[in-house]
Amino acid sequence: MGAVKELPITLLLAPMGYSTLSTRVFSYTQEAMFAEAAPFALLIALLSAAFVGVLLWSERRF
Repeated sequence: MGAVKELPITLLLAPMGYSTLSTRVFSYTQEAMFAEAAPFALLIALLSAAFVGVLLWSERRF
């Protein structure tokens, strides 16, 4: 939840043309362009799930 609050500041302070997955999703959803935001949001969710899976797998090893 804290990261969502920081996105508007990231957009304001980022250099022109600077874009990340989270800033694209935020920009598209602010303009109610949900279909355009969906692939980026899905990619964020899949990457997050993969990293959580790696962390859980590494905990089992030790």
